[in-house]
Amino acid sequence: MLRFFRQIRQSLIMNDNTRKYIWYALGEIFLVMIGILLALQVNNWNQDRIESEQQDKMVQKLYDEFQSNYEELLVDIDRLKDSVEALDTLISVMDSPNPPDFDDEEMDRIITSTGNDPTWNPSSFVLADLKSNGQISSLKNEELVNLIFSWERFYENLLEYQVNFSNATYDHLDYLTEVGIIVNINNILNITSAQSTVSSLTVINNDKKLYYLSHRKLIHAHLLLLRYEETAEKLIEIINVAKL
Repeated sequence: MLRFFRQIRQSLIMNDNTRKYIWYALGEIFLVMIGILLALQVNNWNQDRIESEQQDKMVQKLYDEFQSNYEELLVDIDRLKDSVEALDTLISVMDSPNPPDFDDEEMDRIITSTGNDPTWNPSSFVLADLKSNGQISSLKNEELVNLIFSWERFYENLLEYQVNFSNATYDHLDYLTEVGIIVNINNILNITSAQSTVSSLTVINNDKKLYYLSHRKLIHAHLLLLRYEETAEKLIEIINVAKL
């Protein structure tokens, strides 16, 4: 092709046809400019394709992380509901003038369930990595960016509920240790096979402090459960927006 154009130029010069040569030169410049513009356009297309693929990868990683966190949260919600149910049963027994006909082992199992501390600890590796590299702000999905930023504020608030619930759990378990029921719990969990030192039924029927501590933990369990359910809705919203 270049040889062909060169032959035309030489022919025009040899024939001293200046006017035609000028038009030819302008045409050649035009073709060169078109070639450059096409090359730039192809480069832009490639850049857009690469950027789009990078965006898809980032969003996919976020989707996978939030989906995994959501599934783990559902497990902890079920565990928390078990704890709430056990606390309700324990308090009902302590409140009732005619408590259900539980034996000590059944009561030990109920008390063991009250000791659950299912505080959700989501993964944030992908989110933290994208933030540290400044890639979150580069996401073209503005709705997803806004949801992620609002998620961080939401999670900070959730931590307060988890801390309150954990503190109530520790105080509850500490008192179960103080009155000797912790040995019965260890036996139920097959941690030890020590001889039970106290009757759980006897303790719960005569111990006001345990009654108040159980109420305190139940309150924080309900508050955390409500917050967890709100969290699940928040995660579903992010997952749906991030779904490719």
